[in-house]
Amino acid sequence: MVHGVQRREKVAVLGGGMGALTAAFALTRAPDWKERYEVTVYQDGWLLGGKGASVRNRAHHDRIEEHGLHIWMGFYENAFQVMRGCYDELARPPSAPLATWEDAFKKHSFITLEEETREGWRHWHFAAPENAEVPGDGREPPGPRDYLLLGFKHLSHHLRAWAREGLSERDGEKRRGLGELADSLEEAAALVNLGAAGLGVTLGVASYRGVRQLLAWAAGEGATSEDAGATGPWRWAANVLTAFARRAARLLEDDLAKDDTSRRLWIMIDFFSTNLVGMIREGLTARDADFAALDDEEYRAWLKRHGASKLTLGSSLVRGLYNLAFSWDDGAGAGTALLGTLRMFLGYRGAIYYKMQAGMGETVFTPLYEVLQKRGVRFEFFHTVMRLGVATDGRSIDRVTVARQARVKDGEYRPLVDVGGLACWPEAPLYEQLEEGDALSRLGVRPASWSLDWPAAEERELARGRDFDRVVLGISHGALAPICEELAAAEPRWRAMLDNVRTTKTLAMQLWLKRDLEHLGWTKPPPVLGTYAEPFDTWADMTHLLPRESWTRDDGVKHLAYFCGPYDTSAAPITDTPEDHAREHARVVDAAGTWLSRHAGHLFPKGADARGGIDWTTLHDVEERCGEARLTAHFVRANTDPSGRYVLSVAGTTKHRLPAHDTGFENLVVCGDWTRTGFDAGCIEAAAMSGLQAARAVIGEPAHVFGEPAWLRAASAVARERVTSGPAYVDRPDEMVLRPPYAMQSVQLDAFAIRADEGKMQALVHRYLEAPTKGALRYEVAAPFAFVVSAFTARVASLDPEHARRGGMPEIDVSVWVPIFSRVSGARRLSWFLPYVFVDSGAAMAAGREIFGFAKSVVDVDVTRGSGGLTRLDVRGPVLRRYAPDATVERGTLLSIAKRAGPDLELASAVRDLVAKRFVDATMNLVFLKQFRQAGEGGRAAYQAIVEAEASVTAMRSWRPILSPHEVTVCDYDSHPLAAELGLPTTPVRTTFGVAAEMDFVMHGGREVFRAR
Repeated sequence: MVHGVQRREKVAVLGGGMGALTAAFALTRAPDWKERYEVTVYQDGWLLGGKGASVRNRAHHDRIEEHGLHIWMGFYENAFQVMRGCYDELARPPSAPLATWEDAFKKHSFITLEEETREGWRHWHFAAPENAEVPGDGREPPGPRDYLLLGFKHLSHHLRAWAREGLSERDGEKRRGLGELADSLEEAAALVNLGAAGLGVTLGVASYRGVRQLLAWAAGEGATSEDAGATGPWRWAANVLTAFARRAARLLEDDLAKDDTSRRLWIMIDFFSTNLVGMIREGLTARDADFAALDDEEYRAWLKRHGASKLTLGSSLVRGLYNLAFSWDDGAGAGTALLGTLRMFLGYRGAIYYKMQAGMGETVFTPLYEVLQKRGVRFEFFHTVMRLGVATDGRSIDRVTVARQARVKDGEYRPLVDVGGLACWPEAPLYEQLEEGDALSRLGVRPASWSLDWPAAEERELARGRDFDRVVLGISHGALAPICEELAAAEPRWRAMLDNVRTTKTLAMQLWLKRDLEHLGWTKPPPVLGTYAEPFDTWADMTHLLPRESWTRDDGVKHLAYFCGPYDTSAAPITDTPEDHAREHARVVDAAGTWLSRHAGHLFPKGADARGGIDWTTLHDVEERCGEARLTAHFVRANTDPSGRYVLSVAGTTKHRLPAHDTGFENLVVCGDWTRTGFDAGCIEAAAMSGLQAARAVIGEPAHVFGEPAWLRAASAVARERVTSGPAYVDRPDEMVLRPPYAMQSVQLDAFAIRADEGKMQALVHRYLEAPTKGALRYEVAAPFAFVVSAFTARVASLDPEHARRGGMPEIDVSVWVPIFSRVSGARRLSWFLPYVFVDSGAAMAAGREIFGFAKSVVDVDVTRGSGGLTRLDVRGPVLRRYAPDATVERGTLLSIAKRAGPDLELASAVRDLVAKRFVDATMNLVFLKQFRQAGEGGRAAYQAIVEAEASVTAMRSWRPILSPHEVTVCDYDSHPLAAELGLPTTPVRTTFGVAAEMDFVMHGGREVFRAR
């Protein structure tokens, strides 16, 4: 504080790509942000946008020139939400170009994949169904149950479409078979749509003819124990999908080699069913499951392990996914690829793709720049970051060295030019604004290029405390190695990240042609086309952009084609020198000419010459050059600059990515599609997620990022708590109490419901949760049941970055759970109160009591398991049978569970499974009384609060109802009056039902909902 005014924190944002600008956008969103922060963006050269930057070439009809083909996907929830907020804030006049986000992004649903056969290349066309949903409306991405439902519907839709359009009347039997399969899937979808009750009604399945038929087919075809005999809703769903795929294979197998329609239908069935069944088998059935847990395995190997056919693994459908990420040769982590597959094909909103209605520069980065500048963010263009300097403490950044490429005459560079009423980024700096502008202009120097051969105007050192307090590093991964040398030397995780996360070079080609699609010979709707001949394996019709450029009718340009693909440099490795880049550009132009001469005829049969190559006269060229020389008039580039390279998701590398909040340096956060976001892929959505996460780490306040896993959300909460509340806790090395949140891994859980006295339990709830608040909080017992729960956890580990390095430990918990409705902040929510928790270690007891308020005590637990699950469990610990002056602690049995002989329990299946599924729902809210005695007056509390904390399932490997009869016996000691407080006898009580599960979950840090003053 200085003279009563709080000093504003200076935040230096390094880089101007989507991650960095999203971070700046989120940092400055609050109305009072200027009272808290000064935000400065340091950007190399004159362009914002990073790998998404585009320019307008003013010497060539203001044409748009991109790094490559940029198309947004319909599941980009975070990126679309940022853009919607940006356009709303701009509030452009309705008559202005791109006045709203709906004007800027238009649906695209027609896709073509190319198949290479013995007879040559063949088109595989399909139109992805559109829906009425809108991206960026603030809803979470679909969860596993949603994907299952959408998968059933997706397959049913294609079955009916292909039976109708791809089969003749002579194939009547096959048509009927496909129709039966579609009926069965729609019935299965109806069950899934009922939610937990529908998924769990294994007995009720018998009333569904089609689903019953699927199960019969599975049994008749030798279904394995892994797929058949559903013992729970997810296993049931996997069973149905497996049976469906097997039946489809039987129907189509005779035609796979000779009929394109049948082969493609089978590939689609096999691909989607394998992904969904694999998701279930891997236990990824919680809404915020961490798919990245599978990323050490390559995706194609994962598909093969879960039964995908050789035909599918080599198909254009699979290759298309890899080509989207330029990763066919390098491979992809299974978890990231699986999550991307589900979101792309089943989780899109509105349409599978959205095409921007101008260049990415003016569609995305101009609005972001204009909003941020208007808010008061300062932009320092022409600043190349050279080095980050680590302070002597080894845990913070104390300097940032930058090279200023050019000095601005007026102090503030104004980067945009007007093209048809739209503010755009020019193809070169606006030299007239620069002191060195004349010299730069004469030499044709463009300071945004890594290969710039131009001495810096000056070298500056930004100092901590003077120029910045916090650094947001948003520079692309390819350029980080020289910048982060000191970080890598001080923090091993930086070295591992730099050495393991990989990038690749890419190619782009844009052609302006004098014939429209029809006269080029393309007979289908304008496509986005993939899996064609490399290196330009992807093509999109972008003719809709021509009106945004400055062509006239006399110019005769009627079609605009964008191509892109991976750049194979294996034959000619390069270094990063200006001469090398010049040679590389010439080599790429030659490669483009060769490709067009060999492969353009398949796409443009009426625009081809006699040999099947491009008819060069179709390319617009004002100089009317001959043959391949006409390519000089068009735009071809190789993205070889380190900062322009595409970030890959290679198997085994996700674990080396750094999350925004956990860099090992207290005043450094990171963003970009190379960071750990929960969707660890090279795309705009990952970059937007990273920017939001980086802003959250700086601000220290909750901010929701859609689609991030529970562990990442929890870990970021640790960083927020450390910034925002309380003095630093003094750690003792011998305490063994690690910081929350906790990752609970490989948990074997058994939960048994017993009928208890609702009035007794309500009195218990009142005593511990309501009375301390003097009526400020109200909790209502939800049902006349209590659950006795045993949880054997193989490993408990902290998710706090520092304490995660200390290791983990196993833990056994046996507890009593009372279902309650809480009314905190007026919202009625199902929660759980745990009046008794027995654990097997002092560390577990101390952490539970000190941090959350768990009523934990240390006991001995003996358990016996058989082939059908838990058969016997006994809990023994120190007790006082009766309170008396001469009483002595002894060991007694506190609780027992025993399996008994007899018929299985009978309970309406829908009720049983609904309650059981609810018990192991994705997120459970737990309520505690946390208190510490006063040192001087033992009858008073030094601290007393009601704490609520969430436990989120991150992987549900299996769960099933326990139908075999069990009995629970609880004690009645003065020190442990379980029977009296629950209204139970001390004799064995038969369980009403039970559930067994194998899972991972995160125990999040708690939050005070009431504190006594």
